[in-house]
Amino acid sequence: MEDQNPATRGRNAKPPDFNYDTDDFTEKMYDDPGHPAASYNAESAAEFAPEVRKDRTNRYRDESEGNGLWFGYLAIALAILSLFVMPVFLGAVAIILGVVSRNREARTLGNWAIGIGILSVIIGLFIAFAALLAGFLFVETKADEPIISYGMFRKRLFAFGNTVAFLYGATFIVATVYIPIFVQGVMGGSATNSGLILMPMMLGSVAASQLGGFSATKTSYRNVMIVSVLFLILGIGLLGTLSPETPRSMVTVYMIVTGFGVGFSFSVLSMAAIHHFDERQRGSATSTNAFLRSLGMTLGITVFGIIQRNLFTNELAGAFGGMGGAPAGGDPRDMLSPEKRTLIPEPVLDKITEALSSSIAHTFLWALVPAVLAALSVMLMSNERMKIYRTKKQPVHET
Repeated sequence: MEDQNPATRGRNAKPPDFNYDTDDFTEKMYDDPGHPAASYNAESAAEFAPEVRKDRTNRYRDESEGNGLWFGYLAIALAILSLFVMPVFLGAVAIILGVVSRNREARTLGNWAIGIGILSVIIGLFIAFAALLAGFLFVETKADEPIISYGMFRKRLFAFGNTVAFLYGATFIVATVYIPIFVQGVMGGSATNSGLILMPMMLGSVAASQLGGFSATKTSYRNVMIVSVLFLILGIGLLGTLSPETPRSMVTVYMIVTGFGVGFSFSVLSMAAIHHFDERQRGSATSTNAFLRSLGMTLGITVFGIIQRNLFTNELAGAFGGMGGAPAGGDPRDMLSPEKRTLIPEPVLDKITEALSSSIAHTFLWALVPAVLAALSVMLMSNERMKIYRTKKQPVHET
């Protein structure tokens, strides 16, 4: 029997046969008072009315913003504290809280906390590096058989030769890393082609290495390295002129010049490192030379990687002029892979490739700094040349 009580009729009525999750149900329920859903449960309908939903959304947003502010203030406090105490740990915690604050509508506070936290972590890592390096150097002075003997650096040829190796490593790694990125991101090559395009630079370095070893028997190490550093500065300077209009053949020429300049150092600096030492110390001298070259590469790619990324991000911001949806300065090899290039509109693609090209070219120009410092170090090398000992041939007695 049908319930005649208006207050309970909607609640006790048998549910009508319809789907409550469809838009058609919701619209008809709001617009048509005679719709079965309205008579089925008026209170449930009121809960889903637009005004109620809007009020609940605003209330949730207010609560979220309130919680986000607390997270934001806490993140800022920890970020500032991390600049003075436990920078790595507290900086990392501040970064996490900053991310949480951004998600809770405290975007500005979160951004500041993340920025200060990252700065604090970087400072902390540099402090840890300096402390560990100082400890290493101190222990080396007490060791009976040190990894690096400080007495070796009293020889001017060894000291400045290894300085040149360090600076060459920092310079050469820039060309090794960013030429493939330029080929793939700006010229549209594949990852395989961008790797193979380094072949001319490698061949140039091999040829120069052989020529350097031969030349060191005819003249001093310093004279050979003067020729080397001039070719290196010329090659890096030419790479600093790269643009989207640069033909691939010219990129190949620039690489050959750069590789030719670096190649001399592979043989000449190794020979210069062991010049003053006997068989007992030559292993240590050679390993020190290789270590400093590798250290230069590590620090070089770190420093110049930061420079290139910041330049690329700034170029993108300038190219798009604050337009919404402008791409972020992520990994160019992923952003401009052959598959994704086809999905990017032509005007946007041109701006991205121009920004990438400009950032890489300016990074090469920054790489001239260690190259010029290497030239100064070459001039400070002593003027020794390779010693060649000839023995008289003993007569062969036939038996």
